[in-house]
Amino acid sequence: MKEGSETGKIGVVSRKVLLTVLVLSCLIVIPGFALVFASRDVVKPADAVHLEAKVNPVVLEWMKSNSGMPEEVLSDIYHAAVNNVNADLILAICVVESNFNPNVKSEKGAIGLMGILPHAWLDELRSQGIIQDKEDLYQISANIASGAYVLQKYLSRTKTLEKALTGYVGGDPAYVHKVMKALGELYLVKWSKPDTV
Repeated sequence: MKEGSETGKIGVVSRKVLLTVLVLSCLIVIPGFALVFASRDVVKPADAVHLEAKVNPVVLEWMKSNSGMPEEVLSDIYHAAVNNVNADLILAICVVESNFNPNVKSEKGAIGLMGILPHAWLDELRSQGIIQDKEDLYQISANIASGAYVLQKYLSRTKTLEKALTGYVGGDPAYVHKVMKALGELYLVKWSKPDTV
């Protein structure tokens, strides 16, 4: 009887150790994969031509699980993102900044899906012809085009995704982890059902 209870205790300890290793691996591996694959996106030319993509149902489900927005809105966000460079990274930023809510405004004044700060970017975005006024940042395509522009500026200045994201958010290193985690989750979802991609 005593020997059986010893074996049972070893089994419980082994399962706990295995679970701990698995959780820690996910916390390290997923962001690591995200960094590798996101850096692959960084080398896309800014003038790359993107065809109108059919909504990937796996990605749409991931978006739904991270948002309370209607499917029609999420589909519009998907189309706006995939027609830009670094589409997966843009979706990861959207989930961290707004949970895919185009009407959100932060306490610091960041507007819309990608959390654009008008006081920092409005004049430049106007001069580039991306938006005409501040209210345009509440429109899905205008906000994502604005965010993609700002992100590309930081990527070209810093040459690393981590520094670009730190600059994008104004210096918060925790933000980088959140975006990389979201990006890792998105890649994991896409890899889990590659036949739908």
